[in-house]
Formats: sequence, structure tokens, C-alpha cells
Amino acid sequence: LDELRAQDDYVDIALQRIADDSTQHLSIEGIADELGVSASYLSRRFKAVTGQTFLDTLNMQRIQKAVGLLHEGVRTAAVAERTGFSDYKHFCAVFKRCTGLTPREFLRVHY
Repeated sequence: LDELRAQDDYVDIALQRIADDSTQHLSIEGIADELGVSASYLSRRFKAVTGQTFLDTLNMQRIQKAVGLLHEGVRTAAVAERTGFSDYKHFCAVFKRCTGLTPREFLRVHY
């Protein structure tokens, strides 16, 4: 996420929250509320500065952590929970969207 750091304080704070708290429940609305700006404003600023949506950036951070946990031998269901996904099926769908493989396929190919 360091390469996405911006000259925009609001976006900087949002990126820092993703880096620090990606395994927690995070939302653009919650961060915008903390910053005293509207969610739509923060969302537009985030996309303009990073080229990605807040959710895409958050999901990529979570999947990077998931790959590390899978590499350590953590079971897939536990990886989903430990990376902030509330639902296993959603985790698998996001994982496949980000990597092109399901977690099981990823393990077979890479480990």
C-alpha cells in the first residue's frame, strides 16, 4: 500500500486504516464518518488518487494476507476468518477474482 500513498490526507488515513486494520470490519462509510466527510466524497477522492475503489484495495490487502497464511499451512476456512471475511464463500469468490484461482487451486499450483 505504500506505493499508493497520496498527497491527500483523507486518502492517506484510509490507506493507513486498510494497512493496519484490514482484518477488522472496515467500510468507507465508517472511515468517512470518523473523518467528518461524506462517504461519497471519500470514495471519489480514494478512486481519483489510487485508481482503485476502497473495497478493491481492502480486498487485495486481505488476499495478500490470505496467501501468506495459506503458505504457512493455515486451513482455508481459518484463513477466511483471520483475514476479515465474514463468509467463507465470499472469501473464496474474492480470492478467485483477485488471483484467478480458488484457494484450493492456488495451494495445488503454488505449494
